[in-house]
Amino acid sequence: MTERVVLTGRGEQLEELLAAISRMDESGSVFVVVDGARGVGRSAFLEGLAQRLEVRDAPPRVVRVVGVPWESAIPFGVLDQLAPSSTVRGTQDDYFAPAAHIVSALLTVSAEGPLATVLLIDDAQDADASSLRALATAVRHNRSARLAVVCTRRPRPAGDPEAHRVLDVAADRRFVLSPLRIGSVAEMAAERGIALSVSSVGELVRHTGGLPKHISALLDELPRDVWRGVRPQLPAPSFVFSEVRASLSECDSVARRMVEAVAVLGSAGALPTVCSLARIEDPWTAIDAAERRGLLVVHHESSAIVLDIPDPMVRAAVLATMSRPLRAHMHRQAAEVLTDPADVLAHTVEADPLPGIGMSEELAHLATERAARGEWATAAELFELSSRTAVEPGRRDDMIVRAVDALLGAGDVRTAAGHVAEIESLAETPMRNAVLGYLAILRGRPQEADARLERAWQLVRTSREPEIAAVICHRQVLHNLARCDGAKLVEWADRAVELVGADHSTAVEAQAIRGLGLGGTGRTTEALASYRDLWGQAGTGAVGQRVQMGAGWLHLATDHVELARAELESAAPTDFLGGSTRIALWARAWVART
Repeated sequence: MTERVVLTGRGEQLEELLAAISRMDESGSVFVVVDGARGVGRSAFLEGLAQRLEVRDAPPRVVRVVGVPWESAIPFGVLDQLAPSSTVRGTQDDYFAPAAHIVSALLTVSAEGPLATVLLIDDAQDADASSLRALATAVRHNRSARLAVVCTRRPRPAGDPEAHRVLDVAADRRFVLSPLRIGSVAEMAAERGIALSVSSVGELVRHTGGLPKHISALLDELPRDVWRGVRPQLPAPSFVFSEVRASLSECDSVARRMVEAVAVLGSAGALPTVCSLARIEDPWTAIDAAERRGLLVVHHESSAIVLDIPDPMVRAAVLATMSRPLRAHMHRQAAEVLTDPADVLAHTVEADPLPGIGMSEELAHLATERAARGEWATAAELFELSSRTAVEPGRRDDMIVRAVDALLGAGDVRTAAGHVAEIESLAETPMRNAVLGYLAILRGRPQEADARLERAWQLVRTSREPEIAAVICHRQVLHNLARCDGAKLVEWADRAVELVGADHSTAVEAQAIRGLGLGGTGRTTEALASYRDLWGQAGTGAVGQRVQMGAGWLHLATDHVELARAELESAAPTDFLGGSTRIALWARAWVART
């Protein structure tokens, strides 16, 4: 007995392919190409197809072949595996003879006619082009023969190999196996008895790119305790680590230092920054060597050359080949080379095993500044580092609450939701309840949001904690926007301004939504005027994204369509000005409607 293949997330495509094979009585023989990246499950898809065919009432004959690179130049090499014959090898310029030979060799005829035959060719990009042409000819000129040829192939590499061109022309049907989505990955884990949190599933998908082979490897290799965290630190699968280590061993010291420098930076780095960190003066040979081995990718952004690691798994593998002292040394160097204070502090923390109280306070101060500018994703990272380096438990708890609040501001609801159990276990504070209320709003739970925010308002001391009180007011503004209660929305927005002043970032965010409350209560002229006034306070940056979104929404409602389109389009990008993914999604939805 062979183990049954479980094709998570591929059911619809498998059924469609099975239907195409079943319809050969009516539509004739068929040539199918299944495309997919390395690790996406092409071989498993073929195996699952074969097993499904075998259990049919009248199973077809299934024949399997695998292409290998070192045989790709042998004319008719694949056909020779299927039906050895010297006549096949000698007809390189005539594809009708080998096609007829393969049809007569493969097909079985009964009293009712030819029985169906399914030929499965895995890694067809490595098959010889002569065999592929002959098989395509066999299918095209013998439509009544009930022959199905199903080929899988990897993406086309540089140079446009001949086999790829043949498959492009020969294909009657094409299927593309895409990376798995969150629901399918959670199902894969559940099949192994592993219950993943939403945030852990999201991190697994981000880390692996949704590739089933890599997901399966990590689920099988890692201890189950790893999956209990909100955002687990995932290594590379063992086979990726082995490949990366072998590739690094082929690099000279300069190329290796360059790859290690990019890995330590944690994200794409400009070429001058990487060279400075790696102490390299002439990078071109090293870049070519690392890129050729799949250790680096090169991007051209505006006028800058940017280097990055191909994916998080390769980055994890590179870091795993480095000793802890080496990693700490390079983090200290990165802190000296980089100019953004947030990056400097982050690398300093990574280099210092005992940062101390002062570092936690410095991180919190910078996080507060970035939050005020609307850079919520950066603020979340800094608050999280501040919590990690805090000595006092109370401060550690406060920083993690603020980190989750910033995650919600950035639109990362999935990761924030993973912290719910942790936050609910903390001592009750106004900010804790405000954050839980904020999350309830974004998860579509109005009753919970109402209770959380009401409790936060009961606990807050407005005279001593005006900024926290203003935050609660802002969350009430969002809550009443979702409930379409314009009057209460305006009331809470005005209360936020009274507490901290009109220029405070929290008040500006509240006022960015206040105009919608005014418009919703029929005060359209006043609402449009409020956006014109607010534009002078927050016309750019991530906070300005909120203002543009609100103004665009209101202008669409008042039939200023061209203006609305311009404002909503400006609110959608987050590449250069930062901002919230959630606001960008809202803006894109309203651009579509506009």
